Amino acid sequence: MKPVRPLLLIALLVPTLALAQFPPGGGMGGGGKGGMGGRGGNREGGERRAPADKPAGQAEQPRAPEPLKLWHEKLGQLEATLALQANQVEAWAALMRDLRDLADLNERRRARVMGFARPPVSAVTDIDRDLRLEQESLADQAAAYGDLRRFHQKLKELLSEEQYRAVLEAYRASQAAPRL
Repeated sequence: MKPVRPLLLIALLVPTLALAQFPPGGGMGGGGKGGMGGRGGNREGGERRAPADKPAGQAEQPRAPEPLKLWHEKLGQLEATLALQANQVEAWAALMRDLRDLADLNERRRARVMGFARPPVSAVTDIDRDLRLEQESLADQAAAYGDLRRFHQKLKELLSEEQYRAVLEAYRASQAAPRL
C-alpha cells in the first residue's frame, strides 16, 4: 500500500505543474479566453494592452544626452589634433577626468529625478534622511562644478588662442545638441 502514496502524489502534482507553464486563462496563450491559442487576446481584436504605467500608443521617450558628456566626447576626439605640449597635458587630463566624473554624476542625478532610477528602498520612512542625502548630493555636485571650473581656467591659461578656440567650438557643439 505504501508505493501507491507516492504515485498518487505524483498524479496530483503533474497537472498542477503543467498548468503552471501556461499564462493565466489556460491554454496556449489564449489571452484569457482559454483554449489552444485561437483568436483573440482581448476585446480589441487581439492587440495587447500597454502596461498600466505606460500610456497606450506612446513609445518610451529617449532621454536627451548629457551636454557635459557630449563635450567630454568631443574633447576626446579633439585631443590628438591639439598637439598638446608637455606643460598642457596634466591640465588637460585633470579637466577630462573631472568632466567625465561630473557628466556621470549629472546623468545619475537626472535619472533619479526623472524616475528612471529609484533611490535605495528603506523599510523606514525618514524625511530628514532623504533631505540630508539630497543636500549632500547637491553639495557634491556643486563642488564638482567648482573643481571643473578651476581646471578649465588653468587649461585656458596654458592653451594657445587657436587651441582654445577648438575647445570652445567643441563646447558650443555639445551645448547645441538636441534636447529631447
